[in-house]
Amino acid sequence: MKPLKPVLMANRDLRTRPQQIDPMDNQADRRGLIRLMLKMPVLRGRLQIVCATKPNVFSLCGAYEEASAMLDRLRKDGAKASPDVVAEYEELCTELENDIIRMCQ
Repeated sequence: MKPLKPVLMANRDLRTRPQQIDPMDNQADRRGLIRLMLKMPVLRGRLQIVCATKPNVFSLCGAYEEASAMLDRLRKDGAKASPDVVAEYEELCTELENDIIRMCQ
């Protein structure tokens, strides 16, 4: 019986070179960026530039999207949602907006 030869991967370069990760690849981050651009039209261009150059700001857009989406769901639930929880998400969204605005300046 012959000894087995190791199987080479077709994309061998993937094992030796780190892959480039597109910072604009996360859907939640994109939705958050779009939501912020709609809410703050004066900052649209600046938001796009900052998000393209600073991945941490783009990640904050994703956090903003998740918090905003949850706030929307809580508001739709009406009486079922706790007013304290709604207030907490409103505060979180405001803080994220302020942080992102500060990073755009």
